[in-house]
Amino acid sequence: MGRVIGIFTSKLQLSMPVKMFQWRGGQGGTEYFCEFDNLYLYGDSANLTGGYGIYTSRIDGCDLVDTRITRCYIDEFRDDAVTISSTWGWVISNAVIEHNRGYCIYALGGGELTISDCKLSGNRNNKKIAAVYLSSTNNLITNTQFERNGTDGLHLNRACDNGTVISNCTFIGNSEDSVDVSSDIYIYSNKGVLISNCFFDGECKAKHGVFVDSLADDVLIRGCKFMNHSSSHISDDYNKAIYTEQYYDTHMAVLVENDNYVHSAISGTGTEQEITEQITNPDVPRNITVTTDSSNGIITVWGIDAHGRFCSEVIEISASGTVQGMIAFATIDKITISKKINTTEAVEIGIGCKIGLSNTINEADDVFKVKKNNADIASYYVDTTYNTVEFHTIENGDELTIYYKSNLNIYD
Repeated sequence: MGRVIGIFTSKLQLSMPVKMFQWRGGQGGTEYFCEFDNLYLYGDSANLTGGYGIYTSRIDGCDLVDTRITRCYIDEFRDDAVTISSTWGWVISNAVIEHNRGYCIYALGGGELTISDCKLSGNRNNKKIAAVYLSSTNNLITNTQFERNGTDGLHLNRACDNGTVISNCTFIGNSEDSVDVSSDIYIYSNKGVLISNCFFDGECKAKHGVFVDSLADDVLIRGCKFMNHSSSHISDDYNKAIYTEQYYDTHMAVLVENDNYVHSAISGTGTEQEITEQITNPDVPRNITVTTDSSNGIITVWGIDAHGRFCSEVIEISASGTVQGMIAFATIDKITISKKINTTEAVEIGIGCKIGLSNTINEADDVFKVKKNNADIASYYVDTTYNTVEFHTIENGDELTIYYKSNLNIYD
């Protein structure tokens, strides 16, 4: 066993191109552990041609297991900051690993590695693969920031089977030294990967949030938010990942469009009016319509949408006639009539032909089948902004069924 404890304000500086802390095994078949706590390891990469921070290798069947790296700052090494070779049960927690030229963390073989509550940033990686490279099994990565690393944020290699969990992590601006396939997470040929509740902002540098290669399998991505990737948020050309679920919404006995179904004619007064009484909710979540003989004015509708969220919609009247709203309302609580509707004009609030989906879609092709009265129809319009499907006609008593895929994540 071993224990290396330091004072965080001190600096251990590498003065030659070697390994600062090196483990190369001991007596065959023996297990050892070590703890690195509260250390500042500095490699001075600008003035050195080599150098590792913490380096381990397995010799003669000797294992370094259950080793801890906690509260350490590892900075400016020419080669890898942390190299773990064929060892088990390591925990790296509450560490900051920055500005290294090799791998930030390199795990080859072994398994049961935990990385938690760490900040991994600004690692340039001359090896052009990833800030963190894992070829180990049963890994857990949680509450860790991957920020502005030069290549992929995290690379899961072929031996990394039997479960890797990545949860509550942040990936921002990785792949500044962009290569053909640059990703926040690159999954090469791994099986059993769960990515949950993570935030990905490519800052238009990373091409992909998550790239799933052809040899990977059993990848589940859910509860994540993706934004600003130059190619795709999730690249899964070989259908090895699950990040959507299939749903269908069925509505029975749907009513025909009706110009005054929600509220009959409301006379203008020349002052703003708030209407909360004599409102009839739509029969199914659908858009509302405004019909008026006024040539200008604003109508605001307040209520709950098809997802069960409070919402409001402002509908501007530019000419007399009927204006279609965009939001699918499940219920309506209040209607506001602007003062521009004068005493000689009136407003009716009705229901349209845009049916709201109960879950979010990202692409028009996510809606893959629509039925009316149990017969497939080909003519409909999908609005991905408002998550609606517009029918050209709806007759009283129609049965409508919409089949679609909903992403388990959020795209911005």
